[in-house]
Amino acid sequence: AKNIAKAVEYFEQAIELDPDYIRAYAWLASSYLINARFASRTPAERDAWMEKARATANRAVELDPDSPDAISILGRLTENPEMRKQLLERALELDPNHGSSLFRYALLVLRRAERFEEAAELLQRLVDIEPLDANTRNELANTYRALGRLEDAVEQYEWAIKLQPEMTQNYHNLGYLMVFEYGRLDEAVLLHRQAYAVQPETGFQAGPVAQSYGALGMRKEALRFLDKGLEWLDWSPVILFMAAHTHERLEDRDTALGYWKRFVETTPNKDHEEMPAILVEIDLREGRYEEALQRFRETYPDIVSIDAAPDYSMFWYARLLEAAGLWEDARLRFERVATDLESTCAEDPDEFICRYLPWQVY
Repeated sequence: AKNIAKAVEYFEQAIELDPDYIRAYAWLASSYLINARFASRTPAERDAWMEKARATANRAVELDPDSPDAISILGRLTENPEMRKQLLERALELDPNHGSSLFRYALLVLRRAERFEEAAELLQRLVDIEPLDANTRNELANTYRALGRLEDAVEQYEWAIKLQPEMTQNYHNLGYLMVFEYGRLDEAVLLHRQAYAVQPETGFQAGPVAQSYGALGMRKEALRFLDKGLEWLDWSPVILFMAAHTHERLEDRDTALGYWKRFVETTPNKDHEEMPAILVEIDLREGRYEEALQRFRETYPDIVSIDAAPDYSMFWYARLLEAAGLWEDARLRFERVATDLESTCAEDPDEFICRYLPWQVY
């Protein structure tokens, strides 16, 4: 947050010195966007930053309608998906190797449309152009993970850490991969603690450490780091999200529910990728079974079929069907998931889903 504030100060000074400096306007708009996303404590504060960002981006386009920098940031700030696509494509027409536009097109157009192969190709092209950019490698790793190319993802995360060891998100993303893809919790804890060691003065980094200790069932350590994270609640409501996850893993379900509700109430960004899932879970736990079921079907239409992949999403849907009294539909899905996870549970019977399944299915 301090670095962004300093960047804003310098970009504003640059514009004072040269009111026609297009790139300064573009990067100032980008800095305002970062404040909107990560430093806003209320919806009103977020909206104010976004308004400043859009005004600054529009001013850049007014000064030079053919500037890739100006058009690219305006595309990033545009909420209409088709308009965003057109603006970013225009920026790339003007400069096919424009780094910011390649990056934004990969993430905001291709990846959002789940065109992961194309997104990976574009990000790899950008890596070839800017091989020392840690952020691009981090997003390439995220895309590889979505494609199931886990070894490639690990390689790119490790490259990102080497290139920019002070960039804490690289450690966290690799840590989450180790947990959710490989089940290697001990390694995840070490990675999250490395991020915390990079910025120990920023308690925000303690949240993922708490989540990992929670997954290991290490209550004392989990709550100690969670307390450090919650000290930064005024800076970002995402800490509430991490607190809810930590208490879920410690099986403090009522406490977790309270944090989920606070997160929904306080987060300015209702487009948070986990928001639909959180709202479904809140409806379920508060007994609004029909609402939960309807919300799930609208948000995850590809999961509701009996022919969908028998993974945790199907297990979750089966829980909703069971709660709504649709016993036979629930039983069929529980059985599919149980059959698919038989070998997994034989290896790790303490896995949450393995402890939960037997009495649900049989």
